Amino acid sequence: MRKLFISLLLALPAASAFAQPSCYVVGDSIAYGVSVNLPCQSDTQVGINTRDALKRFTNPPSAALAIISLGINDRGTALPTKANLEAMRIRVKARRAVWILPSYPDKKAIVQAVASRHHDEVLNIDPLISTDGIHPTMQGYRTIAHKLQNGIK
Repeated sequence: MRKLFISLLLALPAASAFAQPSCYVVGDSIAYGVSVNLPCQSDTQVGINTRDALKRFTNPPSAALAIISLGINDRGTALPTKANLEAMRIRVKARRAVWILPSYPDKKAIVQAVASRHHDEVLNIDPLISTDGIHPTMQGYRTIAHKLQNGIK
């Protein structure tokens, strides 16, 4: 019986937990909204700032595409946003990385600088922002997901 079980187990395809995901979404509430519209592995937390992200996202999986949304929740704090984002980017292992730019100009500039340093892409979502000035509209999230689909194999 044990040999039969092992034979059956070996015949099964590898579990997805061990396979490299084609995409990985990491970050804040915007990352969450994007992740529900994509067939990606994700690790998100509403309201997370860059300091807490470094504590939470300690070992992200390797992926073909990483989608990162962080920085907006550092507004009004003395957190070292740029250093934290640099540390997060070093942890993220992906052939292609896309940063979703926050709507606040000072945080947007920091994210752009980090992305540029790593030769990553950025996605400006300003035209898709809702009346709260931070989050995309529901249609905006779908539009973002559609734009990112090209990076997902």
